[in-house]
Amino acid sequence: MWTLRRTKDEEGIALVTVLLVTMVLLILVAGTMTYALGSLPISRRDQDWNGGLAAAEAGLDDYLFRLNQNDQYYLYNAGNPDPANSAFTTWVPVPNSGATGTTCPTATPSNIPCFRYSVDTTNLTSQGLIVVTATGRVRNVTRTIQATFRRHAFIDYLYFTDYETTDPAAYPTGSNSNNSAWAQANCAKHYYEGRNATCTDINFLSIDTINGPLHSNDAILICGSPTFTGNVTTSWQGSAGKMWRGNSGCSNSPSFKPGYPKYADPLTMPPNNVAIKADADASLGGAGCLFTGPTSITLNSNGTMDVVSPFTKWPATPNNCQPGTGVALPTNGVIYVQNVPSVATDPNYTSGCITSTQLNGSATVQHPLGYPQQYDATSYGCRNGDVFLQGTLKGRLSIAADNNIEIVANVTYQGGTGGSDLLGLVANNYVEIYHAVGNSSTPSSAREGSLVNSYYNLKIPSTGYTAAFHNPTVQAALLSVVHSFRAQNYNLGANTNMGSITINGAIAQKYRGLVSVSGTSGYGKNYNYDQRMKYQSPPHFLNPVAAAWQVVTWIEQKATYAWNAP
Repeated sequence: MWTLRRTKDEEGIALVTVLLVTMVLLILVAGTMTYALGSLPISRRDQDWNGGLAAAEAGLDDYLFRLNQNDQYYLYNAGNPDPANSAFTTWVPVPNSGATGTTCPTATPSNIPCFRYSVDTTNLTSQGLIVVTATGRVRNVTRTIQATFRRHAFIDYLYFTDYETTDPAAYPTGSNSNNSAWAQANCAKHYYEGRNATCTDINFLSIDTINGPLHSNDAILICGSPTFTGNVTTSWQGSAGKMWRGNSGCSNSPSFKPGYPKYADPLTMPPNNVAIKADADASLGGAGCLFTGPTSITLNSNGTMDVVSPFTKWPATPNNCQPGTGVALPTNGVIYVQNVPSVATDPNYTSGCITSTQLNGSATVQHPLGYPQQYDATSYGCRNGDVFLQGTLKGRLSIAADNNIEIVANVTYQGGTGGSDLLGLVANNYVEIYHAVGNSSTPSSAREGSLVNSYYNLKIPSTGYTAAFHNPTVQAALLSVVHSFRAQNYNLGANTNMGSITINGAIAQKYRGLVSVSGTSGYGKNYNYDQRMKYQSPPHFLNPVAAAWQVVTWIEQKATYAWNAP
């Protein structure tokens, strides 16, 4: 009896235990279901939140595609909408999202991802920038992105070169087979287009450190172990899996720190800088300053400039661009220095040359500014549109020349490279570091350094300088349309104490220019990319021919439209 009673008691306890466990499990399931159902709105909003951002990005992509298909698409806006695109004035579905129709409902929230955008072209003319504000919507959630568009530009790179070879104009002019005429016919082509093997191609050497992005339309030639700290691209497809050429006479081990070079489409140089001239010439509607013949420009840290331009006529010169001291920078930030016109009917025409006293001397020379200085072997054209530049810029300015831009002393920003000042220098021919040299007959009082190739470095004539142009500094974007950035007389004079050229900005050139003969003469290189040029540009700076538009800045901001906006 006792055994039977004990078994029945245990059965009762087991039943109670099962019921309790079942109840606990039911409570857990109910709690889980309640939590899951309660989380649905949160999860739904998270999905819509992410979907709204993706829809806004789709709007930017839509406008970018249309702009690259039609380079006049920037003319469309809310006041002048594209008849085939409603996104300027209302919501449109994201393409390929499964939505039907061309508009999105606004009466009730919809799971159709939609976008709309507005366009601001205020800075298109001056800086080449278009600002697009795109808003994306999913159900009752909207998110807005503002992006800045700019054409793929020369100033995207610290170093851009069309041809990795010596400028044909730098070849001898004699009658031997490798003269400048021969070089123009055989060397003015890319390596992959069949450039003659005897052309003088330029190497990147072990002493070279490129502190910024680099692109070449040509095949890069390496000798030794140069260092590239920025992204490197080339328009050469490469050979045997290698995107650079090694010089057969060197031990080649370059360091590409961000990663191996990649292919990128070429950027085409414009034939000249005449587009900038139109922005300076009042007779063509330009609001800048047009000067004529050799012109000296000294930039002042108070936002003015001193201009000496003897061939420039006044008061016929419009836009308040009278040469003199304390001249205001032009309103559109553009200066162009033209050759003296050769046609007598041109209002800027002057016959002959203007003579002046030679710099650092007493002789009379056939040049309005006194160049070349005493004992200098360099030659200058007395009617050429040359700029002789120095000083400290406060503001934004582009200076372009029919011929050369000669940097005769340091050119810097009043606010440094972290401020708002920005300078562009665009020469049809050369952008040059002034490097005057004299020969063995030069008296010791006018020279310095050791004799190299029978030439000495000369003291420079600029006020405040008593020695040769040591360690020149240039803060600017430099562009040589037809030739190169280089040092004058790079192969002459002594290298003793000349130091390095410091560039803070960007360099773009048709051919690789030279600044030294290693161990013999000239300057070292200290080139650094001005990171602001990724998203800013000097006024009216030249762009490549038919370059694609790209997004250069991207930021989310407070939503511009509510979900039910019409």
